[in-house]
Amino acid sequence: MGHRQGGTAIGAASTAELVIPASPASQKVLSAAQVASIGAYLARQMEGPVRVQLFVDGPGCEACEVTGRVLQQVQQASRKVSVNVTLAAGSRRQGQDLDRLPEARVFTRNGNHVRFLGTQVGVEVTSLVQTIADASLERAPLPPDALKRAAALPEGSWLRVFVGAACTHCPGAVRSAVALALANRSLSVDVVQTADFPDLGRSFKISAVPTTVVNGRAFFQEGRSPVEVLEALYANPPKAGEGHMRS
Repeated sequence: MGHRQGGTAIGAASTAELVIPASPASQKVLSAAQVASIGAYLARQMEGPVRVQLFVDGPGCEACEVTGRVLQQVQQASRKVSVNVTLAAGSRRQGQDLDRLPEARVFTRNGNHVRFLGTQVGVEVTSLVQTIADASLERAPLPPDALKRAAALPEGSWLRVFVGAACTHCPGAVRSAVALALANRSLSVDVVQTADFPDLGRSFKISAVPTTVVNGRAFFQEGRSPVEVLEALYANPPKAGEGHMRS
């Protein structure tokens, strides 16, 4: 899958500092240098504690094991990060739809959460760490007028960002979507590791990463600013009765 060139979103300098290169197949966890870099970044950026919930399958789910190890190391990098791991089977019995694992949920300060579907490795760890830092913010990093418009988005609005483990432009696209989720607790934001769920990619005709799907119809095949994504949400409102698509 090819990568499109795209502009960075909020905090371009911070994004560049934190980019984590894709690991070779034999290396499934972060190096000590990467953990130290993450710890320094979180120390600078986080304003408060953040909780991450990881849903996994039982033994035999390699993607779940890898993502669990990565999140454990992120937790070790900062005392402000807490990670809980839950078997999906129990949550399914309680009515939750957890058919794409691993699923990591980063809970924001305003009561929303951002879902990361698939293995968190390579550059995608950058998006995860930046989202954890941004989730701690008391206020969404948006201009006042955009903040007001984001808070007033139609009910049922949703974004789905398709990413790849070696895509250095993907963290900017994810961060733009997350900025809007920080401003509106009802906005659904999913980040999908495309290689793990090719069926989802095919359903939206994804040909490059990053691609941001807006309410299921409009999408960008490169990174866009939060304001540009916000305007696309208003130009393509969710269909009546459709709600967001989490599965």
